[in-house]
Amino acid sequence: MPEDILDNPKKNQTPVSPREILFKYMRFLPWIIISIAVFLLLAFIQLRYTIPIYSVNGKLLIKKNGNPYSNSGEKFDDIFKLQGGTINLNDEIEVIKSTSLAARVVKKLGLQTSYYNKGKILKLQSVHKGDFPFDFQILQITDSSKGFSFQFTVVDQNKFHFNEEIKTYQFGEPVTIGGCNFRLSRNPAFPGSFIGNQFVIAWTPLESAAYGLSGSIKVIQASDYANVLLLSFDGENTKLGTDIVNAYMEEYLQANLEDKKQIAVSTLDFIEDQLKSVKTNLGSVEKNLQSFREQQDIYSPEQQSQLVFTELSESDKQLIEQGVKSKTIDNLIRYL
Repeated sequence: MPEDILDNPKKNQTPVSPREILFKYMRFLPWIIISIAVFLLLAFIQLRYTIPIYSVNGKLLIKKNGNPYSNSGEKFDDIFKLQGGTINLNDEIEVIKSTSLAARVVKKLGLQTSYYNKGKILKLQSVHKGDFPFDFQILQITDSSKGFSFQFTVVDQNKFHFNEEIKTYQFGEPVTIGGCNFRLSRNPAFPGSFIGNQFVIAWTPLESAAYGLSGSIKVIQASDYANVLLLSFDGENTKLGTDIVNAYMEEYLQANLEDKKQIAVSTLDFIEDQLKSVKTNLGSVEKNLQSFREQQDIYSPEQQSQLVFTELSESDKQLIEQGVKSKTIDNLIRYL
C-alpha cells in the first residue's frame, strides 16, 4: 500500500470545489472591487478632461507645366527651360515645409497671436480667433523680437483683471504690460460656451511662430505614382487646423504664381537686353557699311549695279560690232 501511494501521489489528492475557492479568496473581494472602481474613475477622468487632438488633412495636386515653345527650336527651349521640365516632389515637399512658406501662412491667418480658455481642471484649451469673445489689438510693442503672454479674468460684462491682481480694467481701455501697449475689447460672442472665465493671450514673433508651424505641418506623397501631396496638421482645434491646411495650399499656389511671374519678368528682361545688344551691333555694322559706301562712292547699289551691267552689255555689243566690221573689211581686202 505505501508503494502504491508513492507511485501515484495524485490518487490521494481530493478535488477542490469552486465553493472552497470562493471562500478562500473572499477576503480579497473588497480590495478587488475597490481597485476596479479606482481604475474606472481614473479612466473616466482621463477621458473627460484630456483635450483631444484632431488631425486635419488636405490633398494638393502638383501639376506639370509644359513648355508651349518646345517645338520652336533650341533657343526657345533654353530661354523657357525654367518653366517646364519634370517635377521633383521631394523638392516641393521641402518648399511646403520651409519656414518662408510657414511665415506666409502665419501672416495670412494672424497666427502670431494665440488664444486660450483656462478652466479649473483643464489647463488650457485652444480657441479659434473667430470664436474668441474678445478683440485683441496691439497698439505698440517695444521689442518685437520678444514674445509675451498674459492671463486675465473676466469680472463682469465691462471689467476684467490680470492674473491675481485686484485692480480691474475696463474693456476698450489701453493697457501696457511687459513693454506692449494693447487694447482688449469685448465682442458679442461673450460669454459663449467656455470652460471658465479665465483667458490667456500669447503673442510670438514672426520667426518663432513660422519655425514652430513649419515643424507641425506634415507633408507626404499620397502614392508612389501620383503627383499628389497629402498635407496634415494635428491640433486641438479643428477649425484652426482646417484654416492652416487651406492656407498652406493657397500660399503654395500663390508662391508658385509669383515665381512664374518673376521668371517671366526675368525672361523678358533677358530678351530686351539681347535685342538692345543686337540693335547696337547692327548699328555698328550699318555705320561701317555707310562708311564703305562713301569711300567707294556707292550711293545706290541697285541702280549702280544696273548701270554697270548696262554699260558692260553695251561694251560687249560694240566689241561684237567692231569684230564683225573688222572681219568684213578683211574679207573685202582678200577679195580685191
